[in-house]
Amino acid sequence: MKKTTGSVILATLGAVMLLLPLIGCGGGGGSTKSAPQGFVSARVSFEGTKAHNKAVLKGADSAAATATGTVVVNITITGYYSENNTIFPTVAASIEIDPMLGYGRVTLAQVPIGINHLLTAAATFEGEFTETLKAIIPEVLEGQTAEAVVNQASTVVADAAILYAENSGITLAEVPASLISTIEGIVQALHSQGIPYSSMTSEEILKLIQVASVSISPESAIVEVGSTQQFSVTAYNQGGTAVTGVPTTWSVTSTIGTITSDGLFTATAVGSGEVTVSVGGVSATAAVTVTLCTANADCDDNNALTTDICENGGTVNAVCNNIRCYTDAECNDSKELTIDTCTSAGTPSAACTYANRTSCSMNADCNDADAGTFDSCFSDCDTQQTSCSNIALSTISVMGPVKVNSVPVSCAVVRIYNDALTVDEITYTDIDGNYYYENVPSGTYYILATKENATLESTTVVVP
Repeated sequence: MKKTTGSVILATLGAVMLLLPLIGCGGGGGSTKSAPQGFVSARVSFEGTKAHNKAVLKGADSAAATATGTVVVNITITGYYSENNTIFPTVAASIEIDPMLGYGRVTLAQVPIGINHLLTAAATFEGEFTETLKAIIPEVLEGQTAEAVVNQASTVVADAAILYAENSGITLAEVPASLISTIEGIVQALHSQGIPYSSMTSEEILKLIQVASVSISPESAIVEVGSTQQFSVTAYNQGGTAVTGVPTTWSVTSTIGTITSDGLFTATAVGSGEVTVSVGGVSATAAVTVTLCTANADCDDNNALTTDICENGGTVNAVCNNIRCYTDAECNDSKELTIDTCTSAGTPSAACTYANRTSCSMNADCNDADAGTFDSCFSDCDTQQTSCSNIALSTISVMGPVKVNSVPVSCAVVRIYNDALTVDEITYTDIDGNYYYENVPSGTYYILATKENATLESTTVVVP
């Protein structure tokens, strides 16, 4: 085996290692001197070695039997700089391999970093035919070694990816990794069916990933403002088989929301619109309604006193109504001294009002449910208008009823005299004939109750 000059590329063929030169050739933008670089380690397997070996085994009369057994392999790597998407100069090398080994492993240095570099390996066997293999190197990272397997299968995949790029008007570096993975799956599936790699064509493979129809799920959706809806898509070829890896784009019409590259829709405004997905030039749409609410629970205002209702739920006309009351009974505040009223009952503007009672017919009407107050219903003796009074018992010094023949007398005038028989205060009895004085100083007092100039009651009281 021959060893070429140079020291930047290492080739291992079976158990033999060769030092290979790195040759920059061809045009392209940029310079390999400043661009980040990595390594590529490739295992190359030629079918031509099988034909060579068969020729050697035919016998001593065969010309192949006396052949040196070495085959020259020309290796190139082409691609684009990742930093500016311009073509880098071709990385090239030549090695001689022993076809009896069946394969060779080559490591190349000073390979610019990037995506989907194309490795090409060409060898001429017995001077009769040249076999060219290809492989796509998914990614070269700075200072790291990218592995590549170069054989007939990788060649079919590379050719199909190259044709796809040409048909799509993009570079090989721009072909999605998911699509290349799909092509690899198709190639292996065909081979498992007994189809030789040599019989596969790029055109037939691309037909299998050519999208004929697209299905979006769900086909329609009702989404509340602020909520999300995940959409998914399935693409099919002409044979009805699902196709994966083809570039997909999502969009949403109108101003109802936004959608991510993986189909997650976020509703931002009430309205109607469509979510559209396009796969390989074939599109499908889903009708979307963004609504304020779909169920009563969506209108919960965290107020236990309201009835929460979603009107026209699931439509663009949906509204939330938080209704305070339908009847006066729903406004009951358990206070006897208020009149509880539901105004605009059963409407969004319904409200409870609580008015103090302005009239009463007995002291019981003035009950404020407070054991510490004295509840009285007073009547204006001139206008006959009644009103409630609730006085703290702790402030009352003198109180009592005025009755005639056990019948309470209302509107009686009650005077309280001190020891000097000077009138300290005048009050009136309530509807039940009761009177009271607040905050009377300690001492002995004389109480006189009259009505229409008639004395009804007189008594002496001592305030401690």
